[in-house]
Amino acid sequence: MDLSIELARRLETDAAAHVDTVFRLATDRGTLLVFSVRAGEIEFEPDASPDVTFTFDRPDTARAILLGDADPIAAFMAGQFRSDGHLPLAFVLLGLFRHDFGGPPPD
Repeated sequence: MDLSIELARRLETDAAAHVDTVFRLATDRGTLLVFSVRAGEIEFEPDASPDVTFTFDRPDTARAILLGDADPIAAFMAGQFRSDGHLPLAFVLLGLFRHDFGGPPPD
């Protein structure tokens, strides 16, 4: 499934209620996604100017971390996930999406 669709489906609206940030997800080869989270809603905005960029070693790493299938701290320590200097926003990003941890997909 497309990552943007999956992120929109898993957005925790309560956690996103007070967020007003534009996130850019990238690899060294370029942008994966740019999206804003404002007032509990997510909008994909490829031309928006990001407040923070998170760079992953591979698109699969980004997907696994955001969907809760990989440990973000271990990925960060292994150099698979880095921030452009706004590391505290990584915790905001990770808290925005429901993680299934092997269970059935959320409704």
